[in-house]
Amino acid sequence: MSAPDDLRNDYTGHVDPGTAARRILPGATIIKASVGPMDNHAYLVACSATGGTLLIDAAN
Repeated sequence: MSAPDDLRNDYTGHVDPGTAARRILPGATIIKASVGPMDNHAYLVACSATGGTLLIDAAN
């Protein structure tokens, strides 16, 4: 998957195929991306304090 050209900061819970949106919370940043030919969703959660990240439901 290539990085989206425009990472939106107006996360509403919906992302269009091939796009991603970011939600910034106290303590964490969550990026939801639509990936793969089946429009699967993957989530990247990053800890603001440590920089540690977790990838959830990685699709092809």
